Amino acid sequence: MYIQAYENIQMAGAVSQNPVELEFESIRAEGRVYPVLILGFKARATVSPDPLRPYSIQPTRVICQLYLGTDPIPNAIIAEGEAQYPLGEWQAGSSRNVIVRCPLSRAALQQVAESLRGSYLPAIVRVQGTAVYRGSAPSAREIPFQFQEWEERIRPAANDWITRVLEPVGWGKYLSMCVPVPSLPSEEEYGQAVSELGVAERAFLAGDDRSVFLHAYNAWDPIFYSRKYELLARAMGDDDNKKGAVLDLVKAVHRFANGGRHLPEERVNSGGFEVDHIDAEYVRLVTNVSAVYLAKRVQSRQAK
Repeated sequence: MYIQAYENIQMAGAVSQNPVELEFESIRAEGRVYPVLILGFKARATVSPDPLRPYSIQPTRVICQLYLGTDPIPNAIIAEGEAQYPLGEWQAGSSRNVIVRCPLSRAALQQVAESLRGSYLPAIVRVQGTAVYRGSAPSAREIPFQFQEWEERIRPAANDWITRVLEPVGWGKYLSMCVPVPSLPSEEEYGQAVSELGVAERAFLAGDDRSVFLHAYNAWDPIFYSRKYELLARAMGDDDNKKGAVLDLVKAVHRFANGGRHLPEERVNSGGFEVDHIDAEYVRLVTNVSAVYLAKRVQSRQAK
């Protein structure tokens, strides 16, 4: 993706269609007291169409905006800033790095932290600016022009947002977890549970917190309740102490998932309560980890 000047530059009868190119490269942050988001670009002045009439470009202003999500709506802007100066004069065909520093508010950092719901956090970089074209002849006049407004959709990994943006400005410490869920072809109920976990994950990414609880609850039922904990009993083997401890954990998580799927006013005995995204994240994580633990225990027993 490139910024391109939309006003063609006349050069003694020749026309340069794209005098400036600017490509997004990196994102990071610094500063604990006054956080700043730092965006890196690779800029290049394109080759003159006539080598006998070389030219140079002097950027006079480069403005950048960063939006979270996939749509550049005004209330999604988390940072805005201008390129550091001096930008210098770019000879035709030369390239250089351009750094844009954007002040970061605490509200913007909170928005980033709360938006980390998957492996990636998409964003949009939008850039506009002005520059001056200069011909090489002593009599050549300067011609100001404006960049065509340009945007690029980027997908930094969630871990990059954590390690390169949030942690450097002191916004907590994060522990990233990847929990692969193994399959158990011989256990039909377990397959049903994994399917429910997939639905719960999609609900979490969509911000539907109540549905996360519903499908987390549904994931427990076929594993533990349809056959009176037979699968759990086989997984734990003959260790009654371990079996009892794990069963207590399972019942507690199941009770939490059951309460979260009900509204408080539904009925007195429903155990329903209000939920938010933090609650949904917790029930999602403990349900997934418990399913992985159970599957690995079953696999271990089957291998013996």
